[in-house]
Amino acid sequence: MPAFHYRYSESELKKILQNLEMGLTRDIYLTADVERKNGIDELLESIKDRTRFENELIRASKHPFVLIVEDVEGYQKILNGTYRSKYEPKSLLGSLKTFEVRYRFSAVFINPMTTGNYIYHHFLYMARELLRKGYM
Repeated sequence: MPAFHYRYSESELKKILQNLEMGLTRDIYLTADVERKNGIDELLESIKDRTRFENELIRASKHPFVLIVEDVEGYQKILNGTYRSKYEPKSLLGSLKTFEVRYRFSAVFINPMTTGNYIYHHFLYMARELLRKGYM
């Protein structure tokens, strides 16, 4: 069964419409980013070009941010060194974890068929928490 990918527009991902019945008196916008990589090899290509990747992360770190790698075995592949690059597993893991701490994001390795579900719930619970705390 092929993976189904729905491309959400910026407004679909970041906007909660006014709904007086729910107590929402105005449209609400979420400020967050999701970066998707097609697999471990695409992630590696990004990390190898450190300057471009760090610039991407600097821009993204201004908001809550998650990096989705569509490879459920991606973390294990990093540990085992089972990818096309000659990048050492220890170096790759060190770079990835350093970037995560430096730019305050998490890398999530998931099945491509669950990407849409993950993104939906990521924004759903982000909005819920922000509404509860009165930030929106």
